[in-house]
Amino acid sequence: MWLAAGESLGHIGGPLSHVYFPVTATIALVAQADEVAGLQITLIGREGIFASPVMSGATVSPLNARVRSSGWAWRLGTDVFQAELTRSTRLRGIVDLYFHVLLSEAFRASACARFHGVQARLARWLLTMADGVGSHALPLKAQVMADMLGVRRAVVTLAMTRLERRGLIRYSPGLVSIVDLQALGDNACSCYRWSHQLRQTMLRREAELQPVGAED
Repeated sequence: MWLAAGESLGHIGGPLSHVYFPVTATIALVAQADEVAGLQITLIGREGIFASPVMSGATVSPLNARVRSSGWAWRLGTDVFQAELTRSTRLRGIVDLYFHVLLSEAFRASACARFHGVQARLARWLLTMADGVGSHALPLKAQVMADMLGVRRAVVTLAMTRLERRGLIRYSPGLVSIVDLQALGDNACSCYRWSHQLRQTMLRREAELQPVGAED
């Protein structure tokens, strides 16, 4: 199914009737401080699944889940998904590994927001989104990026201008293009490299749980 940017897939305390497997879309999980202020704690792309509450048997969301960039995703009813988790030990193992990644990133998010600068965090999330959609052209508005970082729009505009002047990105209304991937990585906070390594480790362990031709 098609997911539109800005679409809400789950509210804190709200019911969850489906889990989502992004293909070209990305889904942001946001911790809310109040009715206005929030902070993006992790981003789910083509490597993952939005189902964290369902994995523990819950049917309500502990976070706000919002489509960050438009694209396609697979959708499955929570009852069907929970039945498959019970049936397949391999699926349960894969999902548990990914849930560990999301929890680890959530724990680190507050420290990242406290100790790392806006420009470095912006570079981190741009790289993370590029990984999630498999493209260097990211359909993002300035206000969306401000929401990602939990800062005012003017602050993120200044950070984008600095990155653009250094030849790392190009920005036009509604679109960010990564020009120099390696240099942008050098400007990202250490959380990007930490998270990237964590996700790569998870993918390797997933492969170990799925030997070719194996059956449950």
